[in-house]
Amino acid sequence: KTAFQPDKLNYLMLMMVDPDVHFHVLPRYEQPRRFNGHDFSDGFWPKPVDLTQPAMSDAAMLAEIREHLRRHWPRRGS
Repeated sequence: KTAFQPDKLNYLMLMMVDPDVHFHVLPRYEQPRRFNGHDFSDGFWPKPVDLTQPAMSDAAMLAEIREHLRRHWPRRGS
């Protein structure tokens, strides 16, 4: 929550292609958010996300988001 301050979080438990049951956490936003000079909108708000639509494929931006999440991930004992 501290990394991107979503308005809601959607949790999905899936087992489709991957044989292991796993969770996906989808941050949801009523208004666009700006990150690293780019605007991100939740075009499905307030309805469920359409998982058949392609996700972002910009490898550099995904790496920046991943690093941002790592910096905000709670540490043990914190």
